[in-house]
Amino acid sequence: MNDHSFSAITTKTSPRDHLLLSLLAGGFMTALSALAVR
Repeated sequence: MNDHSFSAITTKTSPRDHLLLSLLAGGFMTALSALAVR
């Protein structure tokens, strides 16, 4: 996973957008792991 591009994107966003991105990424990872478990 390329972490550098993600952090580069988040530094340009506002704190509120950063929080939304974090929530989005968290939900995405949760969905991925849930699919992987099945």
